[in-house]
Amino acid sequence: MSEERDVVAMSAIAERLGKTTGYLSPYRRQLIARQVIEQTAPGYVTFSIPFMREFLQERRGAILARYGE
Repeated sequence: MSEERDVVAMSAIAERLGKTTGYLSPYRRQLIARQVIEQTAPGYVTFSIPFMREFLQERRGAILARYGE
């Protein structure tokens, strides 16, 4: 999601991760509950924390090294 601009379809995130949208649903709910992301329309989300996208993009290498792809 950090590679996309603004609003992203959950189906696009699922496709990129090789998972189903059903698999991602509990994680989406948790991130919404913690106000990390917000639903902009049914099936679409965006970051709700200012500059979160940029933060993740700047640290992409370190995050992937620690947690894998």
